Amino acid sequence: MDFRGYNPKDMNVALRLESDTLSMEAGTTLALTVEIANRGEEEDSFELMVEGIDATWAAIPVPTFTLGAHDLRNEKILLRPPRESESLAADYPFVVRVRSLSTGETERVPVVMQLKPYHNLSLDASPKKGIVTAFQPQTTFEVTVMNLGNSAHQVQLSAGDLDDTCIFEFVHDKVTVSPGQQLSVDLQVRPSRKRWVGSSRLNGVTVTARSTMVPTVAASSQVQLEQRPATSPGALLVILLFLVLAVGWWLNMPKPPAITGLQLSQSESVVGQPVTITWRAEHATSVDILVNGALLKSSIDATGSVDYVPGEAKQYEIGAVAKMEGRESAMVTRPLMVKAAPLVAAPVIESFRIEPTQANVGDRLLVTYKFNAAVTKATLSPNNIDLNPKVNALEVDVLREGDIVYKIVAENERGDSVERTVKVTVVKKSAARVILFRSEPTTAPAENAVVKLEWQLSNAVRAEIAYGAENVVVDARQGSIDVAIDRKTIITLTAYDQEGRTVRQTLTVDVAKPVEPKPADDVVPPPAGVPDPASGPGGEMPPAGTTGGNR
Repeated sequence: MDFRGYNPKDMNVALRLESDTLSMEAGTTLALTVEIANRGEEEDSFELMVEGIDATWAAIPVPTFTLGAHDLRNEKILLRPPRESESLAADYPFVVRVRSLSTGETERVPVVMQLKPYHNLSLDASPKKGIVTAFQPQTTFEVTVMNLGNSAHQVQLSAGDLDDTCIFEFVHDKVTVSPGQQLSVDLQVRPSRKRWVGSSRLNGVTVTARSTMVPTVAASSQVQLEQRPATSPGALLVILLFLVLAVGWWLNMPKPPAITGLQLSQSESVVGQPVTITWRAEHATSVDILVNGALLKSSIDATGSVDYVPGEAKQYEIGAVAKMEGRESAMVTRPLMVKAAPLVAAPVIESFRIEPTQANVGDRLLVTYKFNAAVTKATLSPNNIDLNPKVNALEVDVLREGDIVYKIVAENERGDSVERTVKVTVVKKSAARVILFRSEPTTAPAENAVVKLEWQLSNAVRAEIAYGAENVVVDARQGSIDVAIDRKTIITLTAYDQEGRTVRQTLTVDVAKPVEPKPADDVVPPPAGVPDPASGPGGEMPPAGTTGGNR
C-alpha cells in the first residue's frame, strides 16, 4: 500500500493515508484507509477526525481507539457525499486529523476529494393538450426543464410530430440550467396549413431536451395538439345559404351614411405630441374630420387615419361626419385633453462597476450601478437583463472565456438614452490546486536566518518558487526547501496544469526586530550636588578622546 503523509519524527503520533487525492461519484461510498502509529513509549488513546467537509459526508466507524507503545493500527473513513444537486462536481479539500487523548498531540494530513459529475435531466410540458382553430391558428405550451444532476448543462430544445404537419418555435431554443435549477420556456405550435372544412384531427407532439455538453443526456415529454376546422361540410352549406339570403336583403335596403368608428390613439396628450385620429364610415362618399368645429381633413376614404399635433394646452373636441349624395350622418365626437409638456431631466449613469474585471469561467460577477432619478428604464447587455433603477446591484455568471464587454443603456420617460461599458477578461481556471504552502517559522528570528518552506499540490505537472531574485523549480507534488531570509520577503508558489494554466499562492516572511539591551539595574546615580567622576570640573563632560583624573 502506497501511504502518503507528513509525519514529524519528534512526535509520538504518526498518520499516513493511502492517497492524497480521492475521485468518486456522489451517492457512492468510498473507504479511505488510515494508518495510525503510536511512537511513544507508553500505551495511549487516540481520536480520529475529519475536518473541512460537511459532517454528513464522512463517517468514522471507530473514532477513538487505544494503541500500545510502538503499535500500528489501520482504520477506515467512509466517505459518502449524497447524490443530490447540492453535491456539486468540484474538488473538496479536507484534513484527516488524529489526536492523542493523553498528551493532546495532533497530526494532520490534507486530502482532496474530486467529486465527479452525474447527469439527470427532466422535462415536462403543459398543458397536455392544446387546441388550434382556423381563427386561433396557434397555441402555446410551457416547457419546463429541470436539472437534477450536480453540474450545469446547456440544453438544446426541439419538438416534432409524427405526420410532420406542425411548425414549432421556442422563445429560446438553447438554455443553460444550473444544478438543482428549473427553467420554463414557451413553445409556440401552429399547423403548417389551416383547415377550414372537415373534422377534428389529433396530433401527437414530442418535446425533447438534449445536453449540448453531454449529448447522451436527454429528456422528453409528450403532448397532444387538436386541430379543429372552422366548420363541418353540412354547417358550411347552411351558412352559405343564409349569407346569400342576407346579402340579397341588405343590397335591396337603402342605407344612410354613418360613422361606425372614431378612435383617438390617446385621450390625454401634451403640447407638441401627435395624436392619431382613426375613423371608419359606411355608405359614405366622403368623411370630414373636425377639431373644435374647424375642418381638419376631408377624405373620400371610408376608413383612414390622420395625425393631429395640438399647439395649446386646453380641452379639444374631435368630430367626424359621413356624407353621401347630399346626406350627412350625425357627428360622432371624442374628447381630447391636452396639457403642457413637462420638463424631463436627462438620464445619467452615476456609477457602473463590475468586480472582478479578471475572472475565471464559472465565476460570478458583482455588477453595481447607480442612476439619477430621471432614469425609468435600464438594460444590461450582452445578457439582455432589464435592470431595476431602484436596486443598485446584481450578480451574473460568466460561462465563456475571452473579453466580454458589458454595457448599460439607461433611458428616461421621453426615450432619451445614455450608455456606459465595462470590459471583463475571462480565462479558463487552472486544474492545478495548492493544498498546502507554509513557512516554518513564519517569522525569521534574525537576518540571514533559515526558514523551511513546505508545499503540497494536486493536478500539477510543474511548480516553481520565487523569492527575491531567485526562481527555483520544485517537485510538482509536495516537498520542502530551506531559504535564507535577510529582509521582509514575499514568496510566490506557482503551479502549472497539463494545459499550462497556472495557480499562484503567496506568503510573506518577515524578520524579527532585534531586542535592545535593558539598562543595568546595579548602576547607582551620584548624590545630588556631587559631580560625576566621569565628567569634567563643574560636572561637565570632558572633551571627546579624554578621560577624567590627573596625569
